[in-house]
Amino acid sequence: MIAYDFSPDTRVWIKFEQHDHRYGAYEGVPLDGRTGKPALGRKGNLHEEGPLNWRKADYEVVWGQFTTRPADFLAVRLAALGHWENNSRIQSIVNPTGATTPTRLANGAFAFLPYAQYTIPPDYRPGQLIARTTTVNVNRPISREVQNDYVFNFTTGPARHTLLVGGILRSDDIVQQNYSSGATSTATATT
Repeated sequence: MIAYDFSPDTRVWIKFEQHDHRYGAYEGVPLDGRTGKPALGRKGNLHEEGPLNWRKADYEVVWGQFTTRPADFLAVRLAALGHWENNSRIQSIVNPTGATTPTRLANGAFAFLPYAQYTIPPDYRPGQLIARTTTVNVNRPISREVQNDYVFNFTTGPARHTLLVGGILRSDDIVQQNYSSGATSTATATT
């Protein structure tokens, strides 16, 4: 933030804020049906490591204000704001297979049979394609706003009055792009 006082009655300031967030798509860690152990290390997430499974949520905001009191009976405020976001994700998700509820085994343990949900099957061979669904979303909202206010102070007889007159001009735009692979899409699975 930067602020400057031209006089006791006139001031201007401007602020800027930026946030950058990057994180993996949250699906957990897959079970390798051949070994019964997690298929990725602790830095991986389900199905693919970045950049094939990631999300981001970034935004930038800049806003400012100019205020002045040119006379005892008048105060003026001019303010502006700009806000830009970028929320997007890529998710490549192994399609669920097998049972959706666990079965109690003879030893008393529970397991998903024939294979666990979201698993790499025991008969998987390197290089085989694994059925997966891919989703790509891009969401970029943009907001702009300008405000102008006038405050009039005056007295009539024993009463003091304050009259506020102002207006806001606002613009909101959004860019959205969505893609999902499915049974009728031409998307192909990766190895």
